[in-house]
Amino acid sequence: MDWQRDVDSLELATHWYLGEALEDSLSLPLPSNFGVLLYSMYTVNNTVVDVYVTAGFGLIGYLFFKLGYEPPPLLLGFVLGPMMEENFRRALFCCHVATSQPS
Repeated sequence: MDWQRDVDSLELATHWYLGEALEDSLSLPLPSNFGVLLYSMYTVNNTVVDVYVTAGFGLIGYLFFKLGYEPPPLLLGFVLGPMMEENFRRALFCCHVATSQPS
C-alpha cells in the first residue's frame, strides 16, 4: 500500500498549491474558481455524486441570494428546527397534553 501513501501525499500537495494559488480569489475569474471547487470535491471521495451535490447546493444558495433571503434565519431554521420540534413534543408529553402522533 506504499503507492496509496504516494497518491495521498500528491493529493495533499495539489490541494495546498491550489489553496495558495486561490488565496486572492478575487484576482481569478469565476469559472476557474468553480472548476477548482468541482475538482476538489471530486478528489475527496472520487465520486461524481459529490460534485452534483455541491453544484446543487450552490444553485440553491444562488437562488436564495437572488430572491433576497437572509442566510442566518435559514441556517438557524435548518439546524435548530428538528431539535426544537422534538423538545416541544417532550414538553407537551411531560405536561400530559394530548397530541396526535404521526404514524
